[in-house]
Amino acid sequence: MSARRKTSNKWHTVRLLDPLLTEKIESTAHERGWSISEVYREAIKDFFDKECLREEFVNYKDMTEASFNEVSKQITHLRNDIQVMMAFFDLFTKSYYLHTPAVLSDATDTDIAIVNAKQRYEKLIKQLPEAIQGQEGIFQALITEKEFGN
Repeated sequence: MSARRKTSNKWHTVRLLDPLLTEKIESTAHERGWSISEVYREAIKDFFDKECLREEFVNYKDMTEASFNEVSKQITHLRNDIQVMMAFFDLFTKSYYLHTPAVLSDATDTDIAIVNAKQRYEKLIKQLPEAIQGQEGIFQALITEKEFGN
């Protein structure tokens, strides 16, 4: 089977060697009341439309992949920052325990030392959520204590 289509003064000849494809084209033309040329025209139009859609999907996939890669890099940077902060906190804690002398058990003011320690601990626990939420950092707390002597 062959069909000719005049487009811009050019004829295209299509030769189908597959009898099943030829039968499908003829039955589609008959069912829809189209000519064979109209079936070819519609098939080619669909092919190019799908090709454009495929290119859009490829572009979308590339953009999505780039976004995921960027988010992955940002997460890696955040993890690194957290590791630095945890290391700093670990060193700070070790330094505190290594350089802060323990209260002597035979000290006459042990009750005062325990009360003072509990007050400082409670103050720390109250300040921690504010520091985590970014309302007040540790440096602001230190400045406030120095200014007001709390």
